[in-house]
Amino acid sequence: MKGYTVKSNRESGHGRSDLFIAPVTRRKAAFVLEFKIADSIRALEPKAKEAIQQIKERKYIRELNDDGYETVHKYGMAFFGKDCYVVWEE
Repeated sequence: MKGYTVKSNRESGHGRSDLFIAPVTRRKAAFVLEFKIADSIRALEPKAKEAIQQIKERKYIRELNDDGYETVHKYGMAFFGKDCYVVWEE
């Protein structure tokens, strides 16, 4: 991705997030993505919310904030087969 740094399984806060996407300029938003596998269609939404909660509890955005990114969007994504459910927070 031109103009962005992409890091996978990056140690940050109290664990490892699945994916960081940070623009070269700190004036734009950065992103933290956490992925979960659900065991049923009904479990998609709770698993995506669990991913968001994990980002918060383990403070995955700390590294980005320390590096000067003021806006960090958090995405929790859950997958079941080819179905996906996404929860987003700024």
